[in-house]
Amino acid sequence: MATATPQARAAAKVTTTPIPAHLLPVVPTRQDSFTTPDGHTTEILAQAFQDRILILITQVGKVGCLIQSQTPTSLFQSSSHLDDPSDADADADTAPTLPPPSSSTTLSHLFGTPPHGYATLYDLYVSQVAAIVAADLAKSYQDSAGQRPVVVGLGLKVLPRQSGTDGGDDDDDGGDEMAVMLGEAERKRFLEIMMRVAGCRVW
Repeated sequence: MATATPQARAAAKVTTTPIPAHLLPVVPTRQDSFTTPDGHTTEILAQAFQDRILILITQVGKVGCLIQSQTPTSLFQSSSHLDDPSDADADADTAPTLPPPSSSTTLSHLFGTPPHGYATLYDLYVSQVAAIVAADLAKSYQDSAGQRPVVVGLGLKVLPRQSGTDGGDDDDDGGDEMAVMLGEAERKRFLEIMMRVAGCRVW
């Protein structure tokens, strides 16, 4: 077997030149860390790329499920967006105004599987996040930017089943999901997370 000469090895050596920091592309990023009413530490990371918006919401220290959504901003031209999160209170009798998720929103599951009984709830979370983004973009007339898909990474802690929210036989997936979604603890967690997402606007 032929062996490369020292001269050949030297000629084949690859040199790299670091790109100066001021020339690197800047990705708009915002983060938040807080404790939800159920006592779980929650982290949010929002980043706006040219071709999509990434929002990670986790209570488990990892990405969880990745779900991509797309909602036309034209559907929200005349609708209101989420109230200023600084004025909202998840424990208040009057809940903050959320733009309703659109039936035209398309969801694509990219990675991972929600916990048992949480599939419908995860879709609701992602659809609501997409509605917040689309409504904000429509309000600022950024129609072209609003066509960017929103990719949501969602990892939620499983909450204990609450009394009075029995949706049917425990062996029935539909009953399990209804019990999860109708719980007061889940309602408070949902509102708190949505307010925090709205406060991490990078779009």
